[in-house]
Amino acid sequence: MNSQPEKPEIPQQSTNGQNVVIARIIMILAALLCVAALAPIADADWFQDDTFHILENPAVRGSDILQVFTLDFWGRSSDSPETGIWSYRPLATLFSRLAWHISPTPVMARMLNLALHLLAGLLLYRLSRRILPPIGAGVAGAIFLLHPTHGEVLSFAAGRADILAFLFMAACFALYLGKHNKAALAVFFLGLLAKESALLVALPVGVHALASGRWRSVGAALYGALPYALIAAFNYLLHYRVTGLWSQPADGLTNPLINADWLTSIIHMAAFPGWYLWRLLWPMHYPADFCGGSFAVRSLSDPVLWAGVATSALAIFIVVALWRRSTEWRACAIGLGLFFALGAVAFQWLGKGSFVMADRLMYASCAGLAIAAGCVASESGRLLSRIKPDSMLLQFLPGLIATVFIAASFFAAIPAFGSSMQLAMAQLENSPGGARANHMLANALSKKGEFAAALEYYIRADKAYPGIVIYRTGMAKALSEMGREKEAGAILEQMYKENPLSDEDMGFSYATHLWRVGRLEEAVKVYSEVAAAYKNSFRAAFELGRITETLGRPQEALTLIEKACRMPGADGERCHMQATQTRIGLIKWLLEKGEPDKARREIETQRPFALPEEVKNELSGMILKAASAEAPSPQTAE
Repeated sequence: MNSQPEKPEIPQQSTNGQNVVIARIIMILAALLCVAALAPIADADWFQDDTFHILENPAVRGSDILQVFTLDFWGRSSDSPETGIWSYRPLATLFSRLAWHISPTPVMARMLNLALHLLAGLLLYRLSRRILPPIGAGVAGAIFLLHPTHGEVLSFAAGRADILAFLFMAACFALYLGKHNKAALAVFFLGLLAKESALLVALPVGVHALASGRWRSVGAALYGALPYALIAAFNYLLHYRVTGLWSQPADGLTNPLINADWLTSIIHMAAFPGWYLWRLLWPMHYPADFCGGSFAVRSLSDPVLWAGVATSALAIFIVVALWRRSTEWRACAIGLGLFFALGAVAFQWLGKGSFVMADRLMYASCAGLAIAAGCVASESGRLLSRIKPDSMLLQFLPGLIATVFIAASFFAAIPAFGSSMQLAMAQLENSPGGARANHMLANALSKKGEFAAALEYYIRADKAYPGIVIYRTGMAKALSEMGREKEAGAILEQMYKENPLSDEDMGFSYATHLWRVGRLEEAVKVYSEVAAAYKNSFRAAFELGRITETLGRPQEALTLIEKACRMPGADGERCHMQATQTRIGLIKWLLEKGEPDKARREIETQRPFALPEEVKNELSGMILKAASAEAPSPQTAE
């Protein structure tokens, strides 16, 4: 009997090595696609949040690096008259400062965000390899890199805090798994300095420590958790020291639940994970506005609300079922568990002061979903390969479909971040009625000089969420530019009387209106109040100097202008031009008063902005002429 020659078996190690190479190729392709998608929008202008974090932040633009550690993420201190924001993130601010001083452009900011995002994707891939086969880990890393919910994080300079927080969270967890406990604690603290949401890494650390037996007793658990708790408490005190707040104040614009009863709040909080899960699984409608007007508290009889609750409950059931089913599917349970654990801020599980529907808050939790997707792709491919064992295509098909779908969503969403106007229009298309999106579109139209159209969208924003100062200030500024000063003045005067220093832009706009209508002394008073309250407000201090010169006090005006021009964020070219003009006016004013000696001393005085030589010569000639006119003739002397 002739026996057939046996086919040589392919060693498992060789197959695994081949899969590792394929996984690395998947990651490289995903990184290249990410770069290709972001390249066309790299030079887009700064977005709304970046105005506060970058353009008006002395900690980023100023000369004093210590302000990175003494001001909050938005450049405010505990004595700021504006409504406080509980956000002390000095490490993120330091990165923004470094990027600004290397190149003060949006391109530099987005290049840094992209580099950090690619690093985050690589770190997630390395962590996923602990629980996933190579192909599954590659798919997880690719989905994370290309998920369209990251458009906001990558395009906004302010989104860098979320990337940094996730990087330190992932590094902390990796170090903890490697039993480098001291290094893990140090990285945990750095994560908290990047963004307070890094606190959430304590959840997977604690669950793993209990499940793996590292914390075998109550005493061991307390001993293991105590260092994390002490670091978190210290960071909490730092927040209070800088912001003057113990927690984030409730804000109805970003969280409509603040006025809801406890039962409604709990049911909505239970529904949030389900809603987010659907958004992340079907990401074809990005970007969307997440602030007041686009999200509303639903009635307890609304089926959409209960559908969200049911989805959340089903997801939790799946986590438990997959964990108990087999070791192969356990990674899916871990991924979904991380989605829940790291999404606690966005899900409102940490209190009513958090944001609602904020895409960039989903950055970390998206990593958990990517791991779950990588697991599903890997295990589905393994099951399909049983149909035709010799076909590698069937093994990779689920992962390929998932990656292509996410990449297509990413390329569809990213162009909306080409400008503030494009972003606002996309947000309004995907979430009609959003107050924030209407406001952003109005601002973009104002920059283009289309004030009538801008006014319409400012009014829409105010209707979507009434009473917000920045929306009403925008209305007043648009009316003023259209020549409707009486209507603009009525809005500004009412707001200033109700709460005079609640917003720097409102106070500045009111003072400017008073100047325009000829109420100069009142304008000086308001400019002075705004400049005193907002010590880093260059424009308030600068305009105070200009209006003082208009009132015929050039010496005082020059002092005020030079003081303003020493502020962080001062416009150097404008300062030089105005200081020169005011100084010339001061010298001529002294000559008119018959004080040529003082005029001569003013020319000789070393000031921050030197007079051009030709101007000096011209003024010196005027001084000599005035002095000779005043000198007594020889006949008069005799």
